[in-house]
This record gives sequence, structure tokens and C-alpha cells, in this order.
Amino acid sequence: MKLHFLITSEQRASGAMLFPNLNDDILAFIYPTDAGRLFHTFFCSPMRIVALSMEGKILFDEVVKPWRF
Repeated sequence: MKLHFLITSEQRASGAMLFPNLNDDILAFIYPTDAGRLFHTFFCSPMRIVALSMEGKILFDEVVKPWRF
């Protein structure tokens, strides 16, 4: 298992689209501010998305199918 931190806006914009198969890899999207975010899974395989608050509270935890917002 590898953990990939996506910190820059370019890394976050590309997201999982550059990973043809995530296997057990984890993508951690790091944002500088707390705000609602919209993700899409176009060009991606099914993946689990988990969103945490700054306090570590789970806000969203779901496996998302391809071609979804």
C-alpha cells in the first residue's frame, strides 16, 4: 500500500485520473481551508472517498462508482 499526498492544485485537479489502477494505494487530497468540495470519478476506477474535518470527524465515507459526481 502506498499513500500519495496531493497537495498542489495541479495534483488535486489530476487526482486519480493519472492512476490507471489504484490497487491498495490511497490518495490523500490536502486542502488549505475547510470547505465543501465537489469530486468526480470520470476516467477513474471505483474508489473509496473519505472526507475528514479539521478535527478528524468523518464527514463522508463511501465507495464511489466511475462517472459520478
